[in-house]
Amino acid sequence: RWVFAGMLRREWSMLSIIFLHLLLTAAAAVPDASLSASVSPQEMRSPMCAPPGALNKTCPSPGLLNRTMLEAARCIGRGAEAECVDVEQCAMRAVSYGHGNSFAFVHSYDFYKPLIMSKYERFMRRWAEVAAHIGVEYVLLVPPQEEQLHPMDEATLARLLDLNVRIIETSWIIPPNLSRCIPVESGGCCGAREFIKLHAWGMEEYDAVLFLDLDVKPARRGASLLPILQCASTGRFLSTRGNHSSVNAAFMAFRPHKSVLAEMLEELARAQVSRTCGWNGQGWGPIIRAEHPKFDARVHETLY
Repeated sequence: RWVFAGMLRREWSMLSIIFLHLLLTAAAAVPDASLSASVSPQEMRSPMCAPPGALNKTCPSPGLLNRTMLEAARCIGRGAEAECVDVEQCAMRAVSYGHGNSFAFVHSYDFYKPLIMSKYERFMRRWAEVAAHIGVEYVLLVPPQEEQLHPMDEATLARLLDLNVRIIETSWIIPPNLSRCIPVESGGCCGAREFIKLHAWGMEEYDAVLFLDLDVKPARRGASLLPILQCASTGRFLSTRGNHSSVNAAFMAFRPHKSVLAEMLEELARAQVSRTCGWNGQGWGPIIRAEHPKFDARVHETLY
């Protein structure tokens, strides 16, 4: 009887310990209300996502370092004034070394809305003319047909082919293993659907590509764009500043590498983003300002 009673007490103690462990684990999975009060459900898609400020009470703001100096500088790098890249000289070196024989202008469209050619055709016709003038291909990345909310119709396809557009069907719109800590819909134009642009890094049949949003148009015949592609073929990443970001995903020139694309997707599979601490708590984007209040967790900040 005493042996049985001792075993019963020991088993009850073990059950109590297990129950206490489960209780503490459940409590740890619930974010602190004081930390997550300002976090939207879109930002907290998983209890495994750390609330903004949970790890760092204050978050770095790299974009604000030495602001007076940086605003006066023509070119910056690593938070300080830097020597500017001479694209013409870079292009001349690329030609002398035999880099760059195959180039492309690239757009993407996710077909979340219908592709209204009356809205974009005048821009696309200009790009088609420039592509023909400087001898580069013209490409449109589109998602798989089963993922097109408003599939491309025959009339649109015919008009694109008339512009000599090469249409490439991608394997996804939103990266298949996208971290649950990245909102799919973030209040901007595209949310995580904009990551379809990353497919351009897999186009290794080209020495360099210039990715452009559909609403970007060349100012003139575009001869000055060829040095940009030639320079990018050496491995440089060239972009412009945006209104609300230091890197503009509407204009990017680079040499495609599938290994770089794989690293980007691996990073996106484990990344976190918040309004207060940006990407991975580093203070880079999304830019939240009075004149741009949308929470755009998109491509341009991830390129930092």
